[in-house]
Amino acid sequence: MAKNLVAFEPFGKLDLTKPFKLIPLGTWHRGDRKLFITEDRLREIEQNVTDGLPNFRIPINLNHDDADGKIGDVKAVSFMPRGEKGPGLYVTDYELTEAGTKAIEEKGYDAVSAEIVWTLNGATYEDPRNGQQHDNVLVGVALTPYPYFGHNEVALYSAHVEYPEGPGMYRPYGGSKSFGEYDAWLESEMQLESIRESERIFRGLMDNISMADEMPVEERADAIKKLADEFGQRLRSREED
Repeated sequence: MAKNLVAFEPFGKLDLTKPFKLIPLGTWHRGDRKLFITEDRLREIEQNVTDGLPNFRIPINLNHDDADGKIGDVKAVSFMPRGEKGPGLYVTDYELTEAGTKAIEEKGYDAVSAEIVWTLNGATYEDPRNGQQHDNVLVGVALTPYPYFGHNEVALYSAHVEYPEGPGMYRPYGGSKSFGEYDAWLESEMQLESIRESERIFRGLMDNISMADEMPVEERADAIKKLADEFGQRLRSREED
């Protein structure tokens, strides 16, 4: 049964060998509408990809913009009821170009957004081979720093990894050996992720200021200074919590 989901997912280094979650189960809000994303719908997306729909390679782009060309391809998807980040549709086989890898590692594109033709948006996909109409067809995936479903659901990063005894000796939860140690580790991870999220927001707000051509240069300079002060105050409050 679909349900509203709230989860915390600590971030670490992206592992390009692992599947990433693309669409979660649940009830989501878009304007005055509700999107009911069910298991049946996600399994139909999987089946359509398996059946060769759409009739082109599913591209990966940056922020739903094809102006710079595609930066990767999706080769396979799968509904995973017990996926690493909870139940949902996962991209299980994909390739990124050098530009795509750089966007993730250097430019803050740390999540994904699906591009789907489905009746939830009042559309269907026509198979040009036979004219048949299909619901729930994945036609693209965008790397984005602003995911609709939120970083907790579709962030590209895997759980934060620590190696207490050197590489190759991964220990879950930072090597915790009791619930008390786990609670302390989780609190530290949540504080760290809160700081990272503030940094991502700060970069986005800075971009908004830099692109505000209607603002005089002096106003932009003042806005940047004010934003930097607010950012510093937010970081200090995080440290005090």
